[in-house]
Amino acid sequence: MQIPFRGSGIVYYSNKEYKCSLYYTEEGGEIVLQIKHHSEHGIGDFLEVPLEIEKLSGKLDSGYEFTLLELNRGGMNDNISTGVTVYTYYAEYLLSGINNTSTEGQSFSKVDFVLADIVEWGEESIYSIGENYELKAKQEPVSKIIYEGEDYSIYYKVVGSFLPCVDYELLKEEICLKQHGIIEIIFSREKSFKEFVEVFDKLKRLFEIALLRTVRVEKIYAFSNNIRDDYGDKSFERQIDIYGKSIKAIEEENIEQARRFNWITLSDLIENNSVATYLNKHEKLEPVIDLYIELFYLKGKQVQEHFLT
Repeated sequence: MQIPFRGSGIVYYSNKEYKCSLYYTEEGGEIVLQIKHHSEHGIGDFLEVPLEIEKLSGKLDSGYEFTLLELNRGGMNDNISTGVTVYTYYAEYLLSGINNTSTEGQSFSKVDFVLADIVEWGEESIYSIGENYELKAKQEPVSKIIYEGEDYSIYYKVVGSFLPCVDYELLKEEICLKQHGIIEIIFSREKSFKEFVEVFDKLKRLFEIALLRTVRVEKIYAFSNNIRDDYGDKSFERQIDIYGKSIKAIEEENIEQARRFNWITLSDLIENNSVATYLNKHEKLEPVIDLYIELFYLKGKQVQEHFLT
């Protein structure tokens, strides 16, 4: 699939400005940045920009601001006739609307990871059935705590579509309601996005062991105390959309169903304090856990062959 071109602009690295072109899709997949540098000799310096860049911020000509994380150079091309060298990078994540050129980078107080096909396993819904078998929306937000520690807390939330509330919304051939399970991680002090991902990846492995299948992330969005929108006399943290090659919207026919009779449900994990125990012992268990988790991602490889390897 061809990656859409988002525009040209400028990126900032080591107190220098470089022209750039940005390519990405909001539905997930590769994020590509081309850095363009003019050389008088027509051949660019291989070390003009490094092979790996932890963080890079920029702004397109349209005014759109962005920050890329964990960039790796994929190629370098010299155009001798124009004297322009193009350095092509692939990024893990894109922070939409954020242009933070400080050395510390952008920090966040809360990050939400929207998961695919997790609601049934989580055993919570934003809807309920009334006494006359009518569908009702719950009045209170659906949220329960998974883990609470000194540095951070983890919540499971469910959000989704509102029920029709005006007559014209009922005049449709098909009325569709959707709901999604969300893992919300909140740090007591603002941390980098990388630290949120490290916590989530640990939890994701536990979920995959319980579900006996892969867990997919459909969306990620973050919040910071320093990035706010004002509405009258009230101030709210702005939602910051995050895109990445590991984030992908999944079509319904491609959803991988879990083996329900083998499920360890989220309620089981919470009731037995399994999440806290797992996180405390994760460092010791990680090599064994990774060995089993890889089985869910193998395609065309026998289990025996994997363990012998």
